[in-house]
Amino acid sequence: MRQLIFVLAILLLGVYSSCTDTMSTAYGGGGEGEVVVVLDKKFQETMAGDYIDSVLRAPVYGLPQYEPKFKLFVIPWNAFSNTFKAFRNIVKVSISSKYKEPEVTVKRKGMQVVFHFKAPNESEFAKLIMKNQQRLYDLLNYNEKQYASYKIQLGKKKSLTNYFRKNHDLEVVFPDGYNIRLDTSNFIWLSFETNTLSSGVFIYYYPYTSDSTFTKKYLLHKRDSLLKLYVEGPLSKTRETYMTTEYNFIPPQFQEIMVEKKYYTEIRGLWTVVNDYMGGPFINITRLDEKRNRVVTFDGYVYNPGGDKRKHVKWLEAMGYMMKFPEEIENAKPTQKAQ
Repeated sequence: MRQLIFVLAILLLGVYSSCTDTMSTAYGGGGEGEVVVVLDKKFQETMAGDYIDSVLRAPVYGLPQYEPKFKLFVIPWNAFSNTFKAFRNIVKVSISSKYKEPEVTVKRKGMQVVFHFKAPNESEFAKLIMKNQQRLYDLLNYNEKQYASYKIQLGKKKSLTNYFRKNHDLEVVFPDGYNIRLDTSNFIWLSFETNTLSSGVFIYYYPYTSDSTFTKKYLLHKRDSLLKLYVEGPLSKTRETYMTTEYNFIPPQFQEIMVEKKYYTEIRGLWTVVNDYMGGPFINITRLDEKRNRVVTFDGYVYNPGGDKRKHVKWLEAMGYMMKFPEEIENAKPTQKAQ
């Protein structure tokens, strides 16, 4: 089993020990995408460890190079101290003949989720984790999305929230550092720029006319037509160049999702620039605004050549699913009781 050198895990004790006693379990400890795996050392290099690797270190879809779904800290049971017990994401594995039947339990408290897999032997554990891998993905991903949403809310740029509410009838939250680059009234481009990173968002909307709108083909065609119109490449003064979707290297992945009883489509893939050497991952989240009879898309992209992209896409994903319509915010407010 591929592991971070245990010394690295020990170093974390120094980082977290000073705040463990006062840490709120509502938000948990650990960095973005980090999972503590508690597993006896004798199983870490055998079948059990390999299956944990195949599930939790599987590649994230839609990135130009390999990045694992989660960053693992694999520790033996005797190292499972209070520091590690404070992490948001914990997977405990107990393999012993004292267990007659394999089982998995899940405990949640605030923003912490703890899985405990119990099995009589490695073979039964392998079957158990494979049977529950989607559940494992879903809860860990939900946890990370909630954590990202919490961090975004802490550092939100209120002026952008007010701007979208006033001008576009949208409730969106952006971290400080994002700025509007273009607003054509129904296509808005924002980005966060540093010397090495560009994280951007396109929000666009158009009239809803047919159920066929919510198909992979239609949504990507709409995306490409708008990007060609509004998002020129850096060399646009000397050649025709614009952002578009990459279809060959990694085909875009489409899925339909229900979140809080609301229908969304989600597309993950790569963007590229025609007649230039630029590209990176994108996530496209679309939903129907029934009150205004419009289709609204939140499309986030990352440009970070040579650097990790997973965590930036996760933040964009969280921001996309935080997008709401004004009446949804109003309806969510607690009503005051009559005096």
